[in-house]
Amino acid sequence: MVDTKKLVAFLFLSLLAVAPVPAGQSPAFPLDEIEPGLRGYTLTVLQGTEPDTLPIEVIGMAPGRSPGSHLILVRGHGKLEETGIAAGMSGSPVFIGDRLLGALAFAFVGAKVPIAGVTPFVEMEAALEGCFGAQAQNGTTRGIGGSNFRPDLPAFSEWRRMCAEGVAFCAPSAGQMQTPPQGFAHIGLPVLVDAGDGGAADALLPALEAVGLAPVLHASLPIASSPAAVASAHKVSGSRLTSGEAAGSRAAAHGASGGTTSAAATTGLTPLRPGDTLTVDLITGDMRMAAIGTVTWVDGQNVLAFGHPFMFAGAVELPVSRGRVHTIVPTRSVSFKIGSAVSEVGALIGDKRTGVGVVLGHRASRVPLDLTLRNVGPEGEEKHYHFDVARHELITGSLLSTAVGSALTDQEYAFGLGTLASEIAIELDDGRVVRRNDLFRTLSPAQTIAAEVMAPVTYLIAGTYATFPVRAVRVDLELTPELLAAQIERVRVPKTKVRAGDTLRVEIGLRQHRRGYETHKVTLQVPATVRGTLLQVRVGSAQAFYEWDKERAPDKHRPRTLDDLVRLIETYPTDESLIVRLYAPSRGIVIRGREVPSLPLSKWRTLSESATGGDASPVGGLILDEVVLELGEVVLGGSMISLQVEE
Repeated sequence: MVDTKKLVAFLFLSLLAVAPVPAGQSPAFPLDEIEPGLRGYTLTVLQGTEPDTLPIEVIGMAPGRSPGSHLILVRGHGKLEETGIAAGMSGSPVFIGDRLLGALAFAFVGAKVPIAGVTPFVEMEAALEGCFGAQAQNGTTRGIGGSNFRPDLPAFSEWRRMCAEGVAFCAPSAGQMQTPPQGFAHIGLPVLVDAGDGGAADALLPALEAVGLAPVLHASLPIASSPAAVASAHKVSGSRLTSGEAAGSRAAAHGASGGTTSAAATTGLTPLRPGDTLTVDLITGDMRMAAIGTVTWVDGQNVLAFGHPFMFAGAVELPVSRGRVHTIVPTRSVSFKIGSAVSEVGALIGDKRTGVGVVLGHRASRVPLDLTLRNVGPEGEEKHYHFDVARHELITGSLLSTAVGSALTDQEYAFGLGTLASEIAIELDDGRVVRRNDLFRTLSPAQTIAAEVMAPVTYLIAGTYATFPVRAVRVDLELTPELLAAQIERVRVPKTKVRAGDTLRVEIGLRQHRRGYETHKVTLQVPATVRGTLLQVRVGSAQAFYEWDKERAPDKHRPRTLDDLVRLIETYPTDESLIVRLYAPSRGIVIRGREVPSLPLSKWRTLSESATGGDASPVGGLILDEVVLELGEVVLGGSMISLQVEE
């Protein structure tokens, strides 16, 4: 026998799902009318692109995580009892009748019943309306600030080490993503990674989790190499989306103001509506990575979504697309949606506590990355890849490294001894091109070497001594499936007592990895003005000299400006450099990272006393002569010999 009450409830909710919300002002449900037992529905996509109507019941209202804010507690029924409150439902609009209560935003981890926290829509509107006003006034969605994002930036050598260890990338302060009251946590934004076996993205997971994202799937879909990728570096900053480039451009609200969109009609897709799937596109091109959420409300070109922060980054500019859900995976912890981006529709411009603001029809700027891999596969082929990466100082560095790692994994260079030669060209917004060549040894190129390769780019981004400086990146990598490395084993000089003006011959013995022993000879010049003092001959790798310089000249490698960053990237010795230097215990000064020759005592004292201004600092020894050999293999270790100059 048919249950009449259930049938009536089903038909009522079905009508609500298709009934248009009245035009005009947003139909926000007043907070003072909220009471336990109210019944309504939420709109979210369970599969495909059409939102499903799922019944909910109001449990009550609790204080939010900030003064004056609120958290509405609801319980889901129907299919929500099967799926739970799933990652990807962030922003799903909750209606009571034809009025919008708010957006699904919080859930209990491991809950046995589908209880969720709803961000009130009135608070979403109040917090995010200013984002749209600022965008309209400025005529651009660019929102990257120019303050010193990381004023304590370490030396370039130290930064590369941090990149290899996965601890260099920036993240919000710990307090930003803390769990709110009642044990609720933000409903995660599941991140789909479409890149080979997904292993290359493992290094990105801590960075994603640090900004509140939930990486839940590494798709086993091969990435495509693009033969013409190197020639396709395109500049997209500040441009408008056309109907041919993205569906849903200028999409009208679901019943908000009665507008329509011809751009959406040309692709056969409906205008963007509350409950539709929305993705933030982190990487596109020969690899795809997108975070999945849900649209809360659409008013003309302005969209509110998620009900909680994306990264809590304030003013931002990130590309967004209409999404498709493939399925929901129920779990005992937090269920999650599996989905993908369909077509770009606009730009995320505001990222605040109560959700995100999106402007339809605008294209967000991004960083194009063109990558060439040489000597790959059994035939020694050349492969080309192109990626477009979301532009923001919090995540761009991690994303660029992940894209490079995905290409290396795609070519089966995930593990094993190898040597990687890299050439990198970084185009800056001011028109300069920063170039650097490097040689790396590695046991697992895809997992660790990608971050080291991209260290020059992430160094520029992390410093942020100017507005986000990187416009585009080109990288050429050549792989050698053997370890090319040499350890400094012996340093010899013909005598330990020399005269002023002598030519000093230095012999360096290197033990090569699995390839025997070789000797290099260099000459150093003892200045004619040096008498009766003790000199040092130091031979070593770039890393060895950095460790020595940390004591001798600690400020030599510390950047203070964007120009300092550029100089350090372009001039810092590579790992294939065999460096031989002759030192004297003379009075010297480092001014803005450059050493000044031996100075008279009065001048040295004057500059030393003024070093507190930050431009100059004293050094503990003066470089008299230097020879640098590029060996084509990674140099390891260092050694030192002392010499006495006769009176």
